[in-house]
Amino acid sequence: MSGLRMEHQWRPGAVGDIAALHGRHYAQSHGMGVGFEGRVAGALGAFLESMDARSLFRCVVNDEGQVVGSIVIDGSQTPLAQLRWFILAPSLRGQGWGRRLIEAAMAHAQRFPGAYLYTMDGLDAAIHLYRAFGFSETARVADAQWNTPITNIRMEWHRP
Repeated sequence: MSGLRMEHQWRPGAVGDIAALHGRHYAQSHGMGVGFEGRVAGALGAFLESMDARSLFRCVVNDEGQVVGSIVIDGSQTPLAQLRWFILAPSLRGQGWGRRLIEAAMAHAQRFPGAYLYTMDGLDAAIHLYRAFGFSETARVADAQWNTPITNIRMEWHRP
């Protein structure tokens, strides 16, 4: 995948590609099913339809035009922005694309007093990256909505 590029807007197929990345990853890591993937697709589609200048969408696209990574800063629920839909295809992990996506998101997040995200216990590489960018854990909540023993972790970053 030598021809990767970061794009700044929705492109045809992005919602499906990003939902599929989430669906495959979270089925393997946390036992999620079709309901989770459908929720990702619906929420991401609704976000992109109503996105305004307060928010940011970035995606990594390969030579075939497939979205293989994404990140969002959702600025619609101020004062804190929400970091959402951060994912990379397994073939991209460890190559710096995650860091590039978070750098873009955090540069945009500087216009807010802070940001928050939800992640899941066991996503150690992502949690490590979030901490490297100043996020700290603020809560752990058991979440049984997906019929799996998931612990959701809320993390927050506050602008200095």
